Amino acid sequence: MARSCACRAVLKENGWEVGDRITIRPFGAGPSLQLQLFGDIALDDRLGRMLVADIDYVEGVIGGAGNTNFIQARIERAAYAAAIARQIDESFANLTVPTETTTEKAHMSTVLASLADA
Repeated sequence: MARSCACRAVLKENGWEVGDRITIRPFGAGPSLQLQLFGDIALDDRLGRMLVADIDYVEGVIGGAGNTNFIQARIERAAYAAAIARQIDESFANLTVPTETTTEKAHMSTVLASLADA
């Protein structure tokens, strides 16, 4: 069982409280995640529907450690986005599958374009 945090909106929608032990079941096939909520995240914006869990635990349960394909980070100033993206990619450049860090706008453009092609 891993420790996890959730946004207040997610806690409220599900009737969860800090300290609860919860089970997250997949929509399709796959294992369930057993989590204990140990904190809340005060977000009231578009990112306010999130649950944060230990990546090592999640990858251990679902298998395929190292196969995380999406991590979202919020930075304080948009002017720093390009420099921070470069630093992230440089930090992971020597991995078998290096990172490709983009802005939210660029990511959403890619997602929408892939949906249009389907």
